[in-house]
Amino acid sequence: MFCKNCGAEIADNAVFCPKCGGKVSQPSNQGTPVPPQNTQQYGGQNQQYGYQPGSGYNPPNNRVNGNAGKVMLIVAGILVLIGGIITLVSDLQSLGYLGYFAGTGFAGAIVFEIIFSIVMLITGICALVWCGRKDKADLVFKLGIAVVVMRVIDWIWAAAIFAGFINPVTAGAVILGFICPILIVVGAYLNKKA
Repeated sequence: MFCKNCGAEIADNAVFCPKCGGKVSQPSNQGTPVPPQNTQQYGGQNQQYGYQPGSGYNPPNNRVNGNAGKVMLIVAGILVLIGGIITLVSDLQSLGYLGYFAGTGFAGAIVFEIIFSIVMLITGICALVWCGRKDKADLVFKLGIAVVVMRVIDWIWAAAIFAGFINPVTAGAVILGFICPILIVVGAYLNKKA
């Protein structure tokens, strides 16, 4: 099939011409394609304007691979869920030490950690449930940013209060809780651009 505007050869199922961008009207009869009739005589030579077969024209492809964003959201969502569960369990166990750390801000830190863990879990669930939806990519992106900011605040607070009391499991959950939301942000961005 040929474009009526510029004469370029286009795919039979094309909606727009890859060369001029004009809307393609679908013919009612699917017969043999007729080349455009825009030939002109110059100096005795017959020249045809428009697309020449074999010219190597390829329409630009500006799309980002949509699967990369989805895969990143799924992996990061699972890891954020794991980190959120570990952090929540660790924080709930830490409630038993409130008397030991009286006056250090420990209670406030634990409450913040519990809230943070819940936000982390919500973010992980949203990343998994909405990984394929472009209309929810902005929300997942913003949740990921919120978790990253909360994690930075949490690190500063924890460093000030619990300098020697963080165990390796909690430290691992904290690292997961920082890296994975960044992956969620990047995955949501890629998903939005796909």
